[in-house]
Amino acid sequence: MRTTSAASRRRASDAWHRQPRRHDVARGLALGGHPIAAAAEDQVARQAGGRRVAIVIAFASHGDPSLGDDLSRLATGQLTSGPFTGATIKTYHSIVAGDRGTTLDLEIYVYR
Repeated sequence: MRTTSAASRRRASDAWHRQPRRHDVARGLALGGHPIAAAAEDQVARQAGGRRVAIVIAFASHGDPSLGDDLSRLATGQLTSGPFTGATIKTYHSIVAGDRGTTLDLEIYVYR
């Protein structure tokens, strides 16, 4: 996973905090929890039959591509344990005009 500057992390954090009422993920991150990691681990445990994750590709929607990239990095930052140990995580933006960070799509690929 790429490291980012403090200013970039601050921008991403600010973007998530702007809409805590509209977006449950933003609310969870704002309160210090990480519902994305927990939900992803639960889903992988149910569907992958104990296999480890090889690759995660994350797309965060936002009207600003830079903030979309930052949001996807912030949202996947805790995917580091359990089945995600050693996984390659790639983060991208998904440009949606007028969007302020409401959707995160994860493509999760597991080893055979």
